[in-house]
Amino acid sequence: PLIERRVMRGADLVIVGSEFSRQQAVKELGVDAGKISVVYYGVDARFTPGPKPQRLVERWGLRDHPVLLFLGGLKERKNLFFLLDVYRELVREQPDSRLVIAGSGPLLEPLKRAAERAGLGGQVIFTGYVPEAEKVEYYRLADLLMFPSSMEGFGFSVGEAMSCGLPVVVSNRGSLPELVVDGEGGSLCDPADRSAFAGRALQLLSDSPLREKFGAANRERVDRLFRWDHCAERTKQV
Repeated sequence: PLIERRVMRGADLVIVGSEFSRQQAVKELGVDAGKISVVYYGVDARFTPGPKPQRLVERWGLRDHPVLLFLGGLKERKNLFFLLDVYRELVREQPDSRLVIAGSGPLLEPLKRAAERAGLGGQVIFTGYVPEAEKVEYYRLADLLMFPSSMEGFGFSVGEAMSCGLPVVVSNRGSLPELVVDGEGGSLCDPADRSAFAGRALQLLSDSPLREKFGAANRERVDRLFRWDHCAERTKQV
């Protein structure tokens, strides 16, 4: 924070990737709000909808199973022990569902142990590190994205999932309310409200037309607001 404060205060103009980040800079670093511009980051155009990749379906034993996906770094602020609690509640109503936690990080082994203790060992799949080139396939593998992170400056995983036509159930903290329109592309939930997360996910899992409607709305929103050409043009204007 000390370095960021000095750099931002000394700059003529500051560009940040979300309104949330702008507010943080003003409130926590004392930067003049008048010189800060919000320019949303972009989502690469390669993140497109597509059929479930059969190689991953077979690899992880997901044939005929609804798939909930988390993709990202396995770190504290992603709120992943809470996600396991959500899934434990959800799986009582949807026992054939599977939770895929894709990514690596310091919490990988603790999360595996927690899943085993909760009796979810056969229903939660930990993929480990996912190469950048395989991320699109993992989004296409899923029926919806679950992302209960307690703080995001932008939320690339959410934007990428939306670009791939996925409905999302995400935290209402940080910048995520700027990406997701509640009730149009998914749901924004309190990242401490287990029942809300589980209930919204169950609603989507049981309603294929609603998933398609929300996914299409998310894809359109990303095309309209969160592409790199928009980011470049807006940066040039600033």
